[in-house]
Amino acid sequence: EALKPLLHYDAPHRARIVNVCSMAGKLKIVEEPLRSQFAQAAAHGGRQDVMALMQQFINKVADGSWKSAGWPNSMYGVSKLGEATYTRILANELQTQGVLVSACCPGWCATDMSSWNGRKSAAQGADTPVWLALAAPDSIPGAFWSERQRQAF
Repeated sequence: EALKPLLHYDAPHRARIVNVCSMAGKLKIVEEPLRSQFAQAAAHGGRQDVMALMQQFINKVADGSWKSAGWPNSMYGVSKLGEATYTRILANELQTQGVLVSACCPGWCATDMSSWNGRKSAAQGADTPVWLALAAPDSIPGAFWSERQRQAF
């Protein structure tokens, strides 16, 4: 949100936003009706819709009912699902201004976050995000990518 005013909408090359998400944050991690609510927010909603869903998760964790409400045990996965959903909302919002917004998963990288157990180096994990920022096709706003391949949400 803070960077949107800095994007050059009239630049000779399309401005791009690449959000680094995770395969752990796909729609399949939540049960119905949450899955439909996230899909609806992504397709037709706004920032307030994804924020409301994320607040619902926080509330359900606080009262201990997250599992029975259809939420997974993974806070990381839910945070990445929120990020991926917001990516699609932002892509819809900025498409008319010529800004391409994408989401990607870098894969499991050997970094502090994985206790150095990841299968990929950080440089290998950076391949798809850098490709999206600089060279990827610009015809698929809001798409989710991994290994330079489009993935389903």
